[in-house]
Amino acid sequence: MATRGKSRRGPARGGAGDGIPVLEWVGAATGAIIAAALLGLLGWDALTGHDRPADLVVEVVRRIASSGSTTVEIRILNRGGRTAADVEVRGSAATGGATYAAEMAFDLVPGHSEHGGALVFPPLADGAPVDVRVVGYRDP
Repeated sequence: MATRGKSRRGPARGGAGDGIPVLEWVGAATGAIIAAALLGLLGWDALTGHDRPADLVVEVVRRIASSGSTTVEIRILNRGGRTAADVEVRGSAATGGATYAAEMAFDLVPGHSEHGGALVFPPLADGAPVDVRVVGYRDP
């Protein structure tokens, strides 16, 4: 009587036993995760309004007094989606009955970004109010 030998199939290489290598499953899963992340990023970008015009806000960070001047460090934020070019910032300060002005410009302030700078005034009294504001900008 003839005996049949057992089939000598190798071990299953795929996750579902269909012969697909494990490394191929890992690559497919990685690609799917990357594709889902990109679709999510594109959706978020579309919903957050990156097409809104520039919304510029300038604020005083700190004041540094020295013997010959008062430096007022500022930060400008663009909360809008579009880039603003040639942004002009003007500051004014009043002390001892005199009013002083200082100006500076930022070349570009991209959407959803912040940049720093400084305005330099003559020596100001402690607590003298300093007003800073954006005077204008143009679309690049």
